[in-house]
Amino acid sequence: MNAQNITDLLIRQAKQHPDAIAIKRSRSNISYSQLDSMVWKTAMYLHEQGIHKTDVVALRFESEIKVLICMLACARLGATVVSVPTPSPQLAEAQLLQQAHANFLLGDVDTFQHQDVRHVLVELSTISKTIKTVNFKIRDPEPVAPWLIITGSGSTGKPKMIPVSHATCLARMPLYSSRIKTSPLDTAAWLSHLDFPSTKNQCLNALFSGASIAFSSEEKLRPTEFCKKYQVTILYAAVNRLEQIITRADPANLPVFPSLRALVPAGATVSDSLRQRIKHTLTEHLVVRYGCTETGPITDAMAPEVYTVPGTVGLPLDGVKIRILDAKGNALPVDEIGLIAIQSPGMVHAYMDDQIASQRAFRQDVFIPGDLGKLTADGQLVFFGRADHMMNMGGVNIYPAEIEATISAHPNVLDAVALPLPSKNLQDIPVCAVQLKNLVEDTAETLRVFCHERLGMRAPKIIFIVEEIPRNAMGKLNRDAIYQIIQQQIATRKANQNAEEQVT
Repeated sequence: MNAQNITDLLIRQAKQHPDAIAIKRSRSNISYSQLDSMVWKTAMYLHEQGIHKTDVVALRFESEIKVLICMLACARLGATVVSVPTPSPQLAEAQLLQQAHANFLLGDVDTFQHQDVRHVLVELSTISKTIKTVNFKIRDPEPVAPWLIITGSGSTGKPKMIPVSHATCLARMPLYSSRIKTSPLDTAAWLSHLDFPSTKNQCLNALFSGASIAFSSEEKLRPTEFCKKYQVTILYAAVNRLEQIITRADPANLPVFPSLRALVPAGATVSDSLRQRIKHTLTEHLVVRYGCTETGPITDAMAPEVYTVPGTVGLPLDGVKIRILDAKGNALPVDEIGLIAIQSPGMVHAYMDDQIASQRAFRQDVFIPGDLGKLTADGQLVFFGRADHMMNMGGVNIYPAEIEATISAHPNVLDAVALPLPSKNLQDIPVCAVQLKNLVEDTAETLRVFCHERLGMRAPKIIFIVEEIPRNAMGKLNRDAIYQIIQQQIATRKANQNAEEQVT
């Protein structure tokens, strides 16, 4: 079946395996035929509310099951979905709705009202009872509008809007299974909300592959208990969440996740040190993935290379091509660091309403994410962080990823981020904020020496010990917040120094 509408793949699963479990949950499991029926009825309800193809529909639900069913129902109609994270400030929500050109907002509570946006309450139990018949002609067989708009951060402060068509989504699905090979024998789960675009894709890949899924947010269980209860085999989790699980792990009950055959961290760089801690504490079946919202998955690193090749994010997935370019766009040889350039069947080709950003990032069917990397002789991609985060200290290029990987190898370092402080003479001074496992054992000076012995002049000049590295739910760094913490520490140090000078 050559599906044009992404939900046709759900229809296929429901026809071929109607009684197979699609969603595992405590109350009662949901089969593929039941899930498909719920999507049809919800699509019918939304159609009756005036939602048709090409409409842009915002979703704001705490329940992941409601997000799943409503996004599939909208896709079936040929409408476009954009997620509003919960909770969101009213002003931020209004700006998102305006930038996405949303004309409907689906939710389960009637709190915010926005001009030019119609709010539709969705209660699945009521829909199931009231919608008795479905007009199957409401399905859009060849959708023109994108099924999803992803919101991403922009360097100018204006969020990038990334439209993902049905065809692009379908092209991405095999990439998610290229190395992991998701099958009907799997149960997939994630420790982040379905609001996140990567979580949506992981969910769709599992369902379209005939696997079962389970929502951790629907259960009042710790991740270890949740995975054991549902025998989860594929787990996606933010890096900072994995750090927390490792810290709380019982040494007498290892590995923490014995049922897993794939653990995929998300949201941040997976240091070599963390890889080893995952291997010895959580599971040996680690998959380090590199991807972008504009392309979907790009590489997967699996054992043994994920543990033996420092910094690798793996080999390109099937159909993906990677080159490393210099500043002029020329291809660089093996083992030279430059800009990562990507060609993928799952990539978009422009941002929405942003021609300048599109021209900068998309060049002749190649996407330039602004990341630095190098290719090894056997084709492994080694990631070196963002190009705009690279530091230049007196003409010497310093890569934050190298500092972070080095200091993370210290046994007392839990999390670390390297970043520059401006200098009149040297341009950038590399510094590093560090979160320790044990505050008593090490000082900033011992950590600075640890780095200097391994990096020489590329080592951070100052170490700032912080209580916690500020990250969002997906593990991505809040750069503004960490700079504020560092500036506060600098101000405190200067005040203390002035006080000491006055005493002497």
